[in-house]
Amino acid sequence: MKKYTKIIALVLTCAMTVGLMAGCKNKKQSIIGKVNGTVIPDGLFINNFATEVYEAEQAKDTAINFDLDGEALYNSIRETKKDDKSYYDIFVDAALENSRKFMIQYQIFSEKEEWPSESDIDGLKKSAESYLTQMLSYYGSSMGASTVQELAQKGYSMPYDDLIEYFTMSSTLEKYKATLEEKVTLSEDEITEYYREHESEYRSVQVRHSLINTEKMEEDEKAEAYEKAQELVEKYNKGEITFDDILKESDDVSSEGKPNNDGYYTVQKSSNFVQAFKEWALACKEASNAIEIVETEYGYHIMQCTKVLGIEDDTVKETVESAYKVELVNSQTEEATKPYLENKDYEIQKLNKGYIEKLAKRTFTGDFSDVEEATATPAESVAPTAKPEYNDAAGDPTKIAQYKDQAVLKAYYVQFFSQAMNEIFTGYDFSAAGDSEEKFYELLNEAVKKEYKDGKTYLEYGREYGLELLTNFLATKDMATEAGKTISDEDKTKELEQLDSQIDTMLQYYGTSYGVSTRDELMQKLVSVNVNDYKSIYIDQILVSEYANEVIEEMKPEKSDLNAFYEKTPDDYRIVTIRHISKSLSDDNGDPLSEEEQANVLKLMETLQAKLENGDSVEALVTGYSDAADASSSKGLVDLKKTTAIANEVIEWAFAQNQLGAISLIKTDSSYELVIIEGLTDYTTTSGIVANSTNTSVEAVATAVTTAYKNNAFEDRVQQYVTENHIALTEVQNDIVDQVVTDFLTYKKSDTEK
Repeated sequence: MKKYTKIIALVLTCAMTVGLMAGCKNKKQSIIGKVNGTVIPDGLFINNFATEVYEAEQAKDTAINFDLDGEALYNSIRETKKDDKSYYDIFVDAALENSRKFMIQYQIFSEKEEWPSESDIDGLKKSAESYLTQMLSYYGSSMGASTVQELAQKGYSMPYDDLIEYFTMSSTLEKYKATLEEKVTLSEDEITEYYREHESEYRSVQVRHSLINTEKMEEDEKAEAYEKAQELVEKYNKGEITFDDILKESDDVSSEGKPNNDGYYTVQKSSNFVQAFKEWALACKEASNAIEIVETEYGYHIMQCTKVLGIEDDTVKETVESAYKVELVNSQTEEATKPYLENKDYEIQKLNKGYIEKLAKRTFTGDFSDVEEATATPAESVAPTAKPEYNDAAGDPTKIAQYKDQAVLKAYYVQFFSQAMNEIFTGYDFSAAGDSEEKFYELLNEAVKKEYKDGKTYLEYGREYGLELLTNFLATKDMATEAGKTISDEDKTKELEQLDSQIDTMLQYYGTSYGVSTRDELMQKLVSVNVNDYKSIYIDQILVSEYANEVIEEMKPEKSDLNAFYEKTPDDYRIVTIRHISKSLSDDNGDPLSEEEQANVLKLMETLQAKLENGDSVEALVTGYSDAADASSSKGLVDLKKTTAIANEVIEWAFAQNQLGAISLIKTDSSYELVIIEGLTDYTTTSGIVANSTNTSVEAVATAVTTAYKNNAFEDRVQQYVTENHIALTEVQNDIVDQVVTDFLTYKKSDTEK
């Protein structure tokens, strides 16, 4: 998403929607390749490549000299072969295939139910950033890293931005899998049977041990240590001492000199214990008072098996159940992925072997001299040990209206005017702005003058709608309070502390790129109000959102009501699948074509239309002539909803059709579009073909109808409350409203652009 998408970014729910604008990077000159038109992230490939190398090292079944380091190890991997193929090629091929699988799964899952949301992604990104910050505080010194950027390079062999992108995408996919796991229901018998089949993996053994350390000892010293261990065992067997007495001799102690965990450890097959220690523990069949001496590289462990836990233990049972669900979901995922693996459109395209080699080599050499990253943030700054001193400005006391006996502050209208503009511009095509924020504002100022509905322009309607949304929000807050819904002072404090932390993190990582240096400047950039203004809105939004969700969740609409609701505005929910051939009316620099050049484009498109009407393959024409980004991957096939971000002219024509095979040549502000209807999906049937069977189906339409019905029903309740209680904003300060509108439409060049 580009930073200029202010209209979308300013919509506020219960969290800061800064994910649309945060963390934007300059386009890379080089890419690894694409899967279905989507670039493979560098971080994904690097992680998969490093994993292949690590697993080969652990397996110890290759001729690679892993005693080497840096470039020497890299050269060994390039030169060492298996069946006439270098290990470098083996690792790269495996990493690419795993990256392809990941991208396919990410794409097919992210298309389900419009998931993930921007707030989902933003939250996961913040978690990734917080994790790196935490790792810096733990390992920064030992790795010679003073910034998170240095930690990413030295600890993960990739630039910070790439690492955050990979962490976020990986977490997003895992989060979705977790939602699938929650839907899996297993019987007691199924869990028990699964445990029996995998008992060795999940049975849990608790042991107690006392360590006589022999590290760095000579052989005679080791012999003395062993005699000491034997003597303790003999005394224990004679009943002269207890295991607690043996524990007093243990060298496995904390910094305070006390035995770690009181000598107790729980061991499973997956546990990371030294091999001899783990083998002894897992060989235990039942608890016993007997003790034995087990030798490891750390010394002599006096061991006792204190508890053996199987499926009857709740913790083990939960672990088994969770593992079984994971296995089932992974199996489902693999099955869902198979058809795509056989689809040529999902093969890696535009593969750049030279760039791949560069990334792979850097994994070993650690040479990041060619990488440009944001200004490094010092460790003491990104991982503060105390709450920073804030110099946030006081909230703006400017009154914009009166609600009952309350003064309504300007900041509230700022938020709801932004929300209003977002709603009415949903699906509006601003693609002609390209990467230019300034151009976006030019297009926005032109767009707001156009007629929207009820004889009003976008701006006139949005101005009034913002006041209406604000009124309804305040009324909903009253409804929540009357229903007994509250947020405790303790919860408010927690929420605001979390918000402060989020703002601080954003400022630390993105302040420079946004051209801001204070928390207030950042918030003005992102949400057009300062920190303290936003805080009061934020808490109110949490209250309203929680109340609304509870009411909506309790709704159980009848099928007849849903049918009637759909029939009122079917175009809001039905889906039209088109295939389009697109020819741009701009050159490579984004400048408009001359009249002569545009005339030539029109002539070409008319020729293509004739070919299409004469039965030529539409897929072949798309591949051969279309400028659209989806030309090669989807062959121009697109599922259209009324809100799809495509030219309004295309939307209007497509939804006016109810006939498969209908064809039209449409001119938009930025292109000529040759469009054919390929599929029609409504509340009861699907005719023709669809681009995405998950999102485009009768079931998907029904879900959208149900969601909209419930939301509308809740809005009706709010409106009824407003009407019955004669609620309205009074004393509206129109001059201040006008200033909010002006500020929203004004392009402000950032410090980084000056």
